[in-house]
This record gives sequence, C-alpha cells and structure tokens, in this order.
Amino acid sequence: MKKNTIIAALLSLFVLVSVLSSCSDDDDNVPGAPEQNKNIQLKNDAKLGNILTDSAGNTLYFFTPDVTSPTKCVEGCLIVWPLFYKANPSLGTGLDQKDFGVADRPDGKKQTTYKGSPLYYYEPDQAPGDTKGEGLENAWFVAKPDYTIMIGHAQLIGEDNVSYTGNYQPGVAPFTPFFTTADGITLYTFTKDAPNKNNYTSETDQAKNAVWPIFAGSKTLVVPSVLNKADFTTITVFGNPQLVYKGAPLYTFGRDTGRGSTKGVSVPTPGIWPVATDPKIAFIPPTAP
Repeated sequence: MKKNTIIAALLSLFVLVSVLSSCSDDDDNVPGAPEQNKNIQLKNDAKLGNILTDSAGNTLYFFTPDVTSPTKCVEGCLIVWPLFYKANPSLGTGLDQKDFGVADRPDGKKQTTYKGSPLYYYEPDQAPGDTKGEGLENAWFVAKPDYTIMIGHAQLIGEDNVSYTGNYQPGVAPFTPFFTTADGITLYTFTKDAPNKNNYTSETDQAKNAVWPIFAGSKTLVVPSVLNKADFTTITVFGNPQLVYKGAPLYTFGRDTGRGSTKGVSVPTPGIWPVATDPKIAFIPPTAP
C-alpha cells in the first residue's frame, strides 16, 4: 500500500514538472502571458496614435508598393528595412489573429503580414518608440490597425488586361499612386460626378450599385501622415454615408479581385473611373548612395 502511494506521488510530481516546463518554454503563447511578452503589440504614439510594434516596442512599417504581390522590397532595400517574421505570433490586446498571415517572398524567406501588408523594421530607428521611417518616400508608413485610407503604388492594369499610365494611356508606370482601403482595395472616383454629389448610385437598382459600391469610410477617420484629414468629408447617398476626397465621392469596383487590383480603370473606357489619388502621394524613389 505504501509503495503504491509513493508511486502515485512521483507520477503527480512528474506531471506537475512537465506542465510547468511546457508553460516556461511557450510562455508568450499562453492566454495569461504578460503583455510585454507578446510578439506583436499595440502601442500608443502621441502623434500617430495606435501603432504595431514587436515585443520590445520597436515600430513596424508598411511599404505601399507591396499592395500587389510579391513584395517589392528586396536585396539592398532589406538592409535599411529589415523584414519582420514570427511564426504563429502571440498578440497583444486589441489585435486579432485573423488579420495576420505569412507572405512567401521572392528570396525564399517568409514575412509576417497584417491585413495583407508585409511588416518591416526601419534600421535607423534606434530605440523603442522611434518612428523615423514614417512617410519616407511617400511609401513607408507605420503599421496601424485602424487606417481608413491607405496608399498603394502599382502598375494600373485594367479589366481589359492592358497596362495603363496615370494618364490612362497604354504604357508602363509601375509606381502609379492611388488610395486604397485598409485592406488594400483600390478606391476610384467617377468623372461624371459633380463636386460633393454622387451621380452614379441608384436608389433602387442594387445590381448597378454592386458594380461600383460606395465607400463609406469609418466613423473615425485615420489616414497616412502625408494626407490632410480636412480634405476628407462625408455625403449622404440615399441614406448611406459616402466618403469624399476634395469633393470627389469615393467608390470601390465590384469586379476587382483583391489587393491592388485596378480593373476599373478601363471600364467602360479608360479614364471614366480613375483611381482616387493626389500628386502629393507620388512615389519618391530612394537616392542611390
């Protein structure tokens, strides 16, 4: 009897040690892990609001040409903008696992993505909380969870599979700038709209509206630092809000196929539905050393 009691006690001790060891090895993935141990966290910046950081508080960034795959930051770019990757990252309060993924890069490496955008560091950031990369080249912006508007730089390719320049002429222009939603869906304007007036949307024809859905925006407007929030307003279209930029109502195109898709630029003919843009967001290529 005494022998059985000793064996049972030893087994209980073995199980306890195993559990404690497991918790120690994977502490940042258990529900009760300290917030500072999370691989990706939300930190509040006095000027930029909530931003994504790593566990040490180092700022993470988006690169706007990555609105289309694969990533455009390769080779020398990665010296200045090192990629961020964590397999199955643990997340701080306010972040949702479904927003994170993994991109397979052209160099064979993997990179963590947030809402489809690959994440990077900025090498000159020397201390946790530094945001020196914000707005550089009109293409690098702190990663935020709450952008209403983001920026993309890509080759415009219409539904007719023709490549277009920013003037809607056939041609190659790989870094044409345009506005997108937070998820990288392209935003458009309609040349037949009047200032602050939607002349397309129907009160009753939902099939028509599905081709060019209005973009409502969000209750709290969050835009990249190179844009002026005062340039955005809201109108009401048959009881629904529509975000407007400098008087131009904003739409998405129902047949775009995902991040950075610009099929709408050729419908029904090129230039009738231009991408929403502004000269101030033109890509500024880095100067060679």
